[in-house]
Amino acid sequence: MWFPTGSIDQIHLYRPLGSVSDFVVAKLPALLARVRNHVISADELTQRCAVELDAVSVPSLLKRCYGRHGHEIALLDLLFMESGIVHSGGRPGALLQSMVDDLAKSLKRIPAMTYADLVMINPAEDMRVFCNGDIKASEKMFYRNQISAELHLCHAARFCQTAIGKLSKGSGRWGLWRAYRILKAAARETCQMANDVTAMNAELPVEHFAVIRQYFAAHPIRGFKGPSGVFSVGIFLLELLLNGRRLGENHPDYLRYYLEENTQYLPQEGVQEIHDAYQQALDGKTVFALLDRPSSNGVDSHAVAKCKSAAIDIGLAIRLFRGNHYKAVKHQIPDVLEGYAAGTGEADAGDLLTERMKIRYE
Repeated sequence: MWFPTGSIDQIHLYRPLGSVSDFVVAKLPALLARVRNHVISADELTQRCAVELDAVSVPSLLKRCYGRHGHEIALLDLLFMESGIVHSGGRPGALLQSMVDDLAKSLKRIPAMTYADLVMINPAEDMRVFCNGDIKASEKMFYRNQISAELHLCHAARFCQTAIGKLSKGSGRWGLWRAYRILKAAARETCQMANDVTAMNAELPVEHFAVIRQYFAAHPIRGFKGPSGVFSVGIFLLELLLNGRRLGENHPDYLRYYLEENTQYLPQEGVQEIHDAYQQALDGKTVFALLDRPSSNGVDSHAVAKCKSAAIDIGLAIRLFRGNHYKAVKHQIPDVLEGYAAGTGEADAGDLLTERMKIRYE
C-alpha cells in the first residue's frame, strides 16, 4: 500500500544519521527562525549545516540502516537541511547537494522534498519540522491532519477493493448485501477524511501557516514542484476504484496528470497501485461498472440500489473534501485562489481546485 502502516521498534532508526539527525530535529528549526528574524544569514545557516555533515561519515551510518525506510528517513533529514537553506534564500553546499543526489538515486526517486516525505516518511514519533515555538505545534498538527486523512483514504480504498472483489464474483443476494456494508464503511472513512480537513481549516492559525508554507514552495534551484497535497495518492486511487473508466473518458487531462505527468512526485508503491487500478477500470472492474452490468432476473434490485447509494456517498464525500479544502485554502492563503501567489504543487492552484470540484463519479 502507498501508505506505510508498520511501525519501527528500534528508536535509533528514527535518527539514522546520528548527530546529523539530532541536528535536524533539535537545532535546525531554531536556526531557521533566526534566519527569518534576520539574526543570522542564509549563508551562515549553510555553513552550520556543512559543519554538521563534515563531522560524520554518512556512508558508514547508512550501512547501519535497516531496510529502505531507514534510508528514506536519512534522506528526509538531508532534504530538511536543503529545503531550509534554499527557502531561506541560500544555496546548499556541494557536500549536502551531493549527499542528497546520491541517496535519492539509490532510492530511485527525485532529489527533492515530496508530500510523501513530509506525511508518510516523517516519523510521527520523532517528527521533523521547519519551525519552533508555537508555530512548531501548528506544523505538527498540520502533518498529523494529513496523516489522518491519508489513513482514512487508505482504509476507504481497501474497502472499495474488497467490494469490487465481492461484486466481481456475481450478484447473488448475500454477496450484494456484504458489498453494501463494505461500501458503507468506505463512505464513512471518506466522509471522516473530508471532515478532518474542516477541522484543520478551523484550528490552524493563518499567521502560523504563512510561515510554515514558505518551506513547501517549489525548489528554486533544482526546479522541482513543492510537497503539495495535490500529490496524495489516496483521492485519485479512490476515484479510479469508483469509476475509473468514465473518469478517463470525461477528464483525460486529469487522468494524464497522475498517470504520466507527475509520477515522480508520488510514492513508488502508489504509482504501481494507480496503474493497477486503472487497468482494472479498463477491464470493467470498478464499483459503478460492476453495479451497472446486466444481471439475471433473480438479482436483488433493492440490494443493488443500496450499493449504488453507498458508492454515490463515497463520491459525494470526495466532493465534500474538495469543497472543504477550497474553503481551507481561501481562509489560509486567499492570494493563491486569486492568482496573486503560486500554489505549492501547481502555479495555477486556484483553477486546479475549481476544476476538480466539478468531477462527478456516478
